[in-house]
Amino acid sequence: MVAMHEMSLALSLLDTIEKSLEGKNVKKLREITIEVGSLAMVNTEQLSFCFSIIAKGEIFSDMKLNIQKKKAVFRCISCQKEVSSEELLSNCSFCGSSMEFMSGDELILKRIKAEVEDA
Repeated sequence: MVAMHEMSLALSLLDTIEKSLEGKNVKKLREITIEVGSLAMVNTEQLSFCFSIIAKGEIFSDMKLNIQKKKAVFRCISCQKEVSSEELLSNCSFCGSSMEFMSGDELILKRIKAEVEDA
């Protein structure tokens, strides 16, 4: 069963990749690296599967999709200590105050490695 959320993300990722390759004479994609925050609510296995379904054509053959997971970052509103976590944090483990969410819900296209045709 294909998850609709991950399919939508895969389609958006493919669109972003295609737009970034416009006018660059790319023959083959070798590796795509994305970073997924631990609070992005993304099943990375399903995202990889969905991307493999839609990324068709010679340019995508033998391409590796590299998915890096990134922990969320929170900062205490009182003591300003920053903490990384794979889960949502509400209270500071140092002073007990509330935590402010800083990052960790992103899906970022980090790198595109490609083979370019000679001009």
